[in-house]
Amino acid sequence: VPCGFDGLPSDVGVKLATRVKSPRPGTSAWQLSDELYLLAGRRATLAVDSMDRKDWASLLARTEISVPAYSLLMELHVSDGDLDKARSLSHEMRRRSLQPNLISFNTLIKADARVGNVKHAERLLEDLRASSLQPDVVTFTALFQAYAKAARISDGTSLAAKVEELLGAMRSQHVSPDVICLGAAAEVLAAEGDVD
Repeated sequence: VPCGFDGLPSDVGVKLATRVKSPRPGTSAWQLSDELYLLAGRRATLAVDSMDRKDWASLLARTEISVPAYSLLMELHVSDGDLDKARSLSHEMRRRSLQPNLISFNTLIKADARVGNVKHAERLLEDLRASSLQPDVVTFTALFQAYAKAARISDGTSLAAKVEELLGAMRSQHVSPDVICLGAAAEVLAAEGDVD
């Protein structure tokens, strides 16, 4: 039952629908809420059978406004290669006064790694640290991957120097590299032709 419909008080808890303008004059229509779709699943008029993980995560992010919900949706968009959508979700999080967590930052750094956007990945690392968060092995692995993807660092710094700088940061922060991280670091050095 839509809120405020059939004599019910307008605040009945979960909003099920809202009245919208009908294309036909003199009539009204109802738009079902995201909450109803989430609660009713298959019984809602939306063809939920065709919803994939990203659709459900999007619905979750709209109904449960939380950092984990947004982080999940961003990760799904990055996995699908829709980097712009992942970035726009990050901006939406901030507009809603949600502070990104380590997973959110790592997801965005991975997005930059996919396209070799080293400068933005480094800026995200600075933002991560400014948020009183500590980078982890996933963060550093994504940075190595960004360097490997980049043709060169625009400030003229050699890739080998960047690898050494990141490995030094890992040591000082007591972050142990795993096999994937070391492989990504080796890939950077190979891209520069500096593998010994």
